[in-house]
Amino acid sequence: MSKKELNARLFELLNSGGKLSSKSAEFALMCEISAKTRKLCAKMNKKWRSEEKIREFFAKITKEPKNESLRVFFALL
Repeated sequence: MSKKELNARLFELLNSGGKLSSKSAEFALMCEISAKTRKLCAKMNKKWRSEEKIREFFAKITKEPKNESLRVFFALL
């Protein structure tokens, strides 16, 4: 199964509420995606970032084209 097919299968399982075995290729892919996303989030949160740079991070995380209308608001508690 190609990585693209595996990715599609993972999202199909997640969206349908299907069961995911910790020994499956889909689970391994989910862990890989999660690790990459955590790394990008940590990098993004290390210092102040422009809105443009935040959009670039979100595009990498979602693997979608950069959304010029995206705005992220952080609450100061």
